Amino acid sequence: MDIQFRSATPDDIDAAIPLIYSAGPMTFNYIFAVDYEAQAQDFLRYAFTQTDGQFSFMEHTLITDDSNVVGCGSLMSGNNVLKHLWINLKQIVCFYGIRKSLGVIYRGLQVERIVPPPKSDRAYIGNLGANPQGKGYGSRLIDHLIDKGRDKNFEIAALDVAETNANARQLYERMGFIEQRHNPANANTKFGELVGHTYMEKNIEPK
Repeated sequence: MDIQFRSATPDDIDAAIPLIYSAGPMTFNYIFAVDYEAQAQDFLRYAFTQTDGQFSFMEHTLITDDSNVVGCGSLMSGNNVLKHLWINLKQIVCFYGIRKSLGVIYRGLQVERIVPPPKSDRAYIGNLGANPQGKGYGSRLIDHLIDKGRDKNFEIAALDVAETNANARQLYERMGFIEQRHNPANANTKFGELVGHTYMEKNIEPK
């Protein structure tokens, strides 16, 4: 076993997209699956290859085991929310066209009511996925992202977890994350579902 961490590159698209998608498949489908279910992953693939935006390869860190990608996640804060929002809007319009993009943007705003953008003083962990599960890859990646947040002088790490993802919730609790609020939701589309999410935080201890 040779565990390493590295920044994602465009060449990691085939390994990274299923991991990013696994962070919230029903939510991704709710927003991005307009014409067919796999369209959500197709949009993520498009956005991943861009140099900007919250789904860009530039925003993601990978964990590898013997050079095999086994986990993916991102670290962000409210400092770049407006920049990401503008870039996301442009990417959505480019991918879907003006007419269909209106529905995507509307559903994205509905999700933001349940999963609000992070505050500027929080090291927010998102797009987190690991495969295979149960090997400790997820917790190692979270610890690594928290270390990156510490290096950037953040004092609090944060994340959101869907109420349907009990395994992830248990992992976060074991790692010291504490529930701050729960935002309920109940909305459906042909391909996806928006469910309630719990926002959790953990103090970042100094070195």
